Amino acid sequence: MKHRFFITCCITILLAVQNLSAVQFSSPTLNYSINLPDDFSMTGSNGNDRYQFSSSILPVELLLCTYEKNRYKSSEAVIKDIAKQLYGTAEAASFEWRTRDAAVAQISLAFDQYSANLGWAVAVELPQDKGYVAMLGFYPENEPDASLCETLIISAIDSLATDYGSNFEAGPFTTFAFPSEGEKQISLKIADRTINSFIDKSDEDANQYVIDREYTILVIENKYGLGQEACRRFYKTVYRDAYKRLKNCAFAIQNELTFGENAIKDRRELAETLLKWTQGFEYKRDLEGSDVTSLPGALAGKGCDCDSRSLLLAVLLRQMNYRSAFFVSSEYSHALAGAELEGSGARMDIDGVNYVIGETTAPVRFGQIAKEQSDASNWMGITFEPERQKK
Repeated sequence: MKHRFFITCCITILLAVQNLSAVQFSSPTLNYSINLPDDFSMTGSNGNDRYQFSSSILPVELLLCTYEKNRYKSSEAVIKDIAKQLYGTAEAASFEWRTRDAAVAQISLAFDQYSANLGWAVAVELPQDKGYVAMLGFYPENEPDASLCETLIISAIDSLATDYGSNFEAGPFTTFAFPSEGEKQISLKIADRTINSFIDKSDEDANQYVIDREYTILVIENKYGLGQEACRRFYKTVYRDAYKRLKNCAFAIQNELTFGENAIKDRRELAETLLKWTQGFEYKRDLEGSDVTSLPGALAGKGCDCDSRSLLLAVLLRQMNYRSAFFVSSEYSHALAGAELEGSGARMDIDGVNYVIGETTAPVRFGQIAKEQSDASNWMGITFEPERQKK
């Protein structure tokens, strides 16, 4: 990780808060949301100014609150004051997230003279001068699984979103840990055309960090029977982090393929062109790790398997204004992309929308799938719109 530091953090105040499920939590008034690992549940609240979540598999506690804007001058001031309230210490580090003030902190809390707790926190300025939202997580200082506790906390605080757009870019913690390093030029060969574009030099490492972090949590939660929802959150988190990193490339690809000489005007033909391109990627697996290549890495030519290809295709299609989806099957140990397209072909339904299936590891067209993998009941469909935004 690019930044390392030692700090302290704490709490905030919510208003009209909506609990979407055990782990998805949002405020329709302040427009922020969190998407916690599935082992968390709400275990306490204090009116509309503090909420507590607890893990069922590790000794981790999370606190979430908000403050009015006129109470503090900065997100850093929020963190320092919370630390003081909890008899702890903080050395906050400020940065900018979504053009607004933010701060991250590693914390040490002393609730009494006999115990100490360690953890991480983040505070972010809310849009439209609505105040600050802060979130912190902590665990006992002598916890033998401290590394796992820390991973769980960082994943939780990195899930914070403060408006609709922040659901499609790296979370605050990852943004701080992997600041921009400048452009890295890449050249893509699609449909006999050379397309030049760029990603940030930090994008591959940042997205791979998120993949590896979330895979650690997925493995833990699988052991406790939380596999399906943990799997869904894993892919959603990877997609969210990668989305904005691929925006420039998506624009360059669409511009090159749909304008000028021999332009592709049919939307299904464009989707088919992208599918054929991903099918030509080098096939490579990492069975000792997450087995998922960072999406910027896959785009730039690193070897990858069906998960990365299908997620990458889902991201690019969505950026080109297609409704896209991702399908994964533990039964078949496979993943597919999906797109809402006109025309014939095998489809799978998610919330009433029929997505045409895209197989990224065999030279077939959209809507073609191996007969032995065609049982829809063995596939889990995932879409990437924020839950509270779904109609």
